Amino acid sequence: MSKESIKGTLKQFAEPVTKIVQQVAGKFSEFLKGQNKMVALTIIILIVATMLLTLVFCCRAAHKDCTIGLAGMPCSGKTQLYQYLMNRQVPETVKSSKITTFTGHLDGNPDQLLTLIDIPSDQVIQNTFDFSQLTKLVFTATEANKDTAVKLVQILIKLNHKCEVFITVGDKKYLSDIEKEYARINGVDEAEIPFDIQIVKFDLKDISAMEKFEDQILK
Repeated sequence: MSKESIKGTLKQFAEPVTKIVQQVAGKFSEFLKGQNKMVALTIIILIVATMLLTLVFCCRAAHKDCTIGLAGMPCSGKTQLYQYLMNRQVPETVKSSKITTFTGHLDGNPDQLLTLIDIPSDQVIQNTFDFSQLTKLVFTATEANKDTAVKLVQILIKLNHKCEVFITVGDKKYLSDIEKEYARINGVDEAEIPFDIQIVKFDLKDISAMEKFEDQILK
């Protein structure tokens, strides 16, 4: 659609809307004239307060808090990824033995208050962690095999259904394998996973790849 046609369409909508607004404003002005000053002032204050509350609600909805959990297979770069997101540094191979949490603003998305949680791959810790608090899950792995699928599904069944899920290995066929594993663990023939699992790749040594990765998980 050309710029001229867009302008024409906007003009067609703008003219009747402007007339309606003018008519409503006129009627409201006449209504206020029939009220005493105190009533009129009270009505104006209520209208302004309603508009301000609506604006605040919209702003909070646009910049809602986000809780991202980093979980995954052993030695899959999960804690390195956590350190990179925190410090923009790539540490040598590190192993996390306890849950580490950061709450604040990251460079990748400075307008959003974010809670970033590094969840160790230790099964005992994962069994006690409350995965339902997450709004996003990033599951790291190095191989798209059955062990990875089982580990992921064990976490998926603990998430709330509004959680966004990202996995760092696999393809569309592997997502089908995960769905089959999800059905098996739930004891049914077929079960559609109630999550839109997205495949994301990260390479801590490739800055452009990491920028793309951050854009995917932090947006």
